[in-house]
Amino acid sequence: MNKSNSSIRGSLARRTCRVLEYDKIIERLSSCAQSIYGKELCADLRPASDLADARNRQAATAEVLAYRERCGALPLGALEDIRDAIGPLAFGATIEQKSLLRIARFLSAAGRLSKSLDGFDGFP
Repeated sequence: MNKSNSSIRGSLARRTCRVLEYDKIIERLSSCAQSIYGKELCADLRPASDLADARNRQAATAEVLAYRERCGALPLGALEDIRDAIGPLAFGATIEQKSLLRIARFLSAAGRLSKSLDGFDGFP
């Protein structure tokens, strides 16, 4: 594809997103996310650029919907943002007890999530 075709496609994609109010869709989707990590993933979501990517995303969505139908909502409630708590560890620093407790709660919630997904046969 030459540069002018790429520019035209980019312009059409931006116009399409504007016309479809893509930003409002993403805002609404982000507001439904149960964790800060999910909210960030939703906010960074961009339209699929190829058919294979679109199909993969649809398959992932179908898996989550199948889980919700059989098992209810995913147990994501305690997945708080711990990046500030673990950040100092990258530099070999020690962290406070409060941060350790936050990390422990996060790991416990992640364990519950993992256990609930292990019992569901709809995931690979």
